[in-house]
Amino acid sequence: MRSINFGFTVLALIGLLGAIMPAGADDWPCFLGPNRDSISRETGLLKEWPANGPKELWTKQLGLGYSSISVVGDRLYTMYQDDNGQYVTCRNVADGALVWETKTGPAYTAQRNWPGPRDTPTIDGDVLYAFDANGELVCLSVKDGSKVWGFNVLDKFKGKNLTWGCAMSPLVVGDVLYVDAGEADGASVVALNKKNGETIWKAHDYLGGYASPEIGEIDGKTQVVFFTGEGPIGVSPTDGKQYWHFPWKTSYDIHATKPIIFDNNRVFISSGYGVGSAMLKIENDKAQPIWKNDNLESKHGALLYYKGYLYGNANKRREFRCVDPANGDLKWGEKGFGTEGTYMIADDLCYALGDKGNLALAEISPEGFKKISEFQPLEDRKSQVWAQPVVSNGKLFLRDNTQLRCYDVKAN
Repeated sequence: MRSINFGFTVLALIGLLGAIMPAGADDWPCFLGPNRDSISRETGLLKEWPANGPKELWTKQLGLGYSSISVVGDRLYTMYQDDNGQYVTCRNVADGALVWETKTGPAYTAQRNWPGPRDTPTIDGDVLYAFDANGELVCLSVKDGSKVWGFNVLDKFKGKNLTWGCAMSPLVVGDVLYVDAGEADGASVVALNKKNGETIWKAHDYLGGYASPEIGEIDGKTQVVFFTGEGPIGVSPTDGKQYWHFPWKTSYDIHATKPIIFDNNRVFISSGYGVGSAMLKIENDKAQPIWKNDNLESKHGALLYYKGYLYGNANKRREFRCVDPANGDLKWGEKGFGTEGTYMIADDLCYALGDKGNLALAEISPEGFKKISEFQPLEDRKSQVWAQPVVSNGKLFLRDNTQLRCYDVKAN
């Protein structure tokens, strides 16, 4: 079993939707990276670190929020909030200096213990797309942060915000922007013209989801998969027609981990709160579980599909785990990264960031977790270290609710 390569999938869709805007080979232009799989294709990185970690290049203070980092060329992008509002911020990769900053709207205060934006900006050529926790969707110039277009998705589609705020990072394919619009009658998922924000289609009445959508070939048809608050659905990218739905109930209706589309018409989903995971078989517009268990229960930390195996969190057991996607069997569990650790792969090594701010470099395989190095780049301030680590152009980027940090991980 192997995952559909997102880049290949998009090329197959050129005739239907057009190509995604290209980025540099080592750029990280959106949430989960260029292939939306949390895997960097960079090589020539350090294979181990000194005891106090790789060389720190700079640290900058940053406001509240859970957004990860996008990197294209010599600039990086993320989101944060202060008392005055939520912002998209652009900074120089070399020294962290502020290039520009654009306010998207007022601060998100509905959940005072979990403040700030959750979305990671999506860079698409000379513009970016960002979605704040109150539902403000903006298209900004990457040059200076000026607004190309923008509106409040919840207001436009008469939707209701999620309990913990809007969180998904929009999917861009060709000229189309796919967005989960929250709990809205007839408009819980929408497709927009990325150039001007005009509605292409709106559809369905599901509770909103926190997860970013995915696109791929399933059951002989190109489909966009949204993980709504009532379970995953597969829809037509051209008109939103629903092909299938799999009911999936989680406490607080939190479905925040992006589905993974496999070949052989399979879709993998995972949720926290003891619910677990399922591998679905999609056939004749119906979804049936191949297996279901709680060996993986990733609440919102990134799932990895790497060299034939699934990796993610088991929240209630506080473990980073490896699972066989063929049958859901557990291969191993590793403690030390909390209930909400986040993970990525670069140069065939795993960067495992614990929710208390510890970062490990390790080899991962079905045989086990082999730790090579570990240090504490982010202090445990109860600041909820949830943003995924990013490796781009030989640099490692980390953030929490107080700091944005950059390290040199390029081998000499």
